[in-house]
Amino acid sequence: MDDARLRAPPQPCRAIGEFDAFRAAIDAGLPVAPAYYPHVRKLNERGAAIASRAPLPFLREIAPDAIRIDPRPPHLFGAGHRPGAFNVVGNDSFAVRIGATVAFGSPIVILTTDAEQAERLRGQLAVIGYDNVRGYASPDPAKSEEPLRIEQVDPRAAAARAAEGGALLLDVRERSEWDAGHAPGAVHIPYENLRERTHELPLDRPVLIYCASGIRSSLAASMLESSGRDVANVRGGFTAWRNAKLPVSHEK
Repeated sequence: MDDARLRAPPQPCRAIGEFDAFRAAIDAGLPVAPAYYPHVRKLNERGAAIASRAPLPFLREIAPDAIRIDPRPPHLFGAGHRPGAFNVVGNDSFAVRIGATVAFGSPIVILTTDAEQAERLRGQLAVIGYDNVRGYASPDPAKSEEPLRIEQVDPRAAAARAAEGGALLLDVRERSEWDAGHAPGAVHIPYENLRERTHELPLDRPVLIYCASGIRSSLAASMLESSGRDVANVRGGFTAWRNAKLPVSHEK
């Protein structure tokens, strides 16, 4: 058969180039590797101990060393929450976000009065080796605690505060999201890196935090709140920012 296509030599260089481009595209879209990854690898090598499956106790008091995790939606969390609580919404990404922001092995208390939700979230944490869940407790502040609040700011108000009031816009999305467009003048720190890079943020300016929809940014806001900063969560995130026809920057 006299067909030039059948007699054409292979083109390995093109194949290698296509693979390199594919790999670069995958690398660019991957999120920051969660901090728990090295610990999980070690657990897989040696085998994890069998965790207790006894029902979680409802706690009237929370030990000072326990990490308080509030799984409510941002607007409920922002309206009033216990001091020191981290807002990690109890959806399918719950465990991943805990693993990215809470040190491996930390004692955890889930702030909910729903025993079934507490057990479900405990099961998600067990998948990544976070077995030290001490129990669950009410998300409402105790009588001895002053309730804290995080303002939920709409994008137009956030843009005005940044432009006229000296507030700092903080983008906590992944690098690929940032590269696709972000608020002009914003600072970019993925939420997974925030604990190590909090010192990069000024102490004398309010911080307005946004992600894609307002969930990761609420977690970031709760983390910064615990360090004493003046924070607010941009309601609806960058999706709402775009929908409001606000300026978008593509500067790297």
